Amino acid sequence: MARFSAKEDWKFIDWRATLLTNLYRAVSAGVVWLLLGLIFGMLRENPTITLTMPILFPLVYFCVLLPLGLFATLLSRVGIPFAGLFSLVAGFTIVVGDPLLWIFDRLTKKSIVPVKDLPFLNLALIYFVVNEEKKAAARA
Repeated sequence: MARFSAKEDWKFIDWRATLLTNLYRAVSAGVVWLLLGLIFGMLRENPTITLTMPILFPLVYFCVLLPLGLFATLLSRVGIPFAGLFSLVAGFTIVVGDPLLWIFDRLTKKSIVPVKDLPFLNLALIYFVVNEEKKAAARA
């Protein structure tokens, strides 16, 4: 799996696969946060949020964490100090679900994740899926 380059790969992004992969990452992260909430006793303190975490977390990820994380990354690249820390925190909230998604992908006979070689951990805030066939055809 080659490293994503926005300059070279942007026009070859498979947006449907990108959306699905990140949705699956968010749902699996929600399941992990649910399990962590159950382990650490959050069910007694806030049962509604704890039990709905697999549903709420994808909404929070797509509506709050992803836009703010991408904005923080942009601010960091412009040179604003410590702005990238929010992007790092947002990335760590989603990366906890990657091992669960990887295990699920390996255990199922027919993979629902539209990525050939799903990494065990992907520290990126968003996972872009590049259509390698289109990219290879464009280079030829």
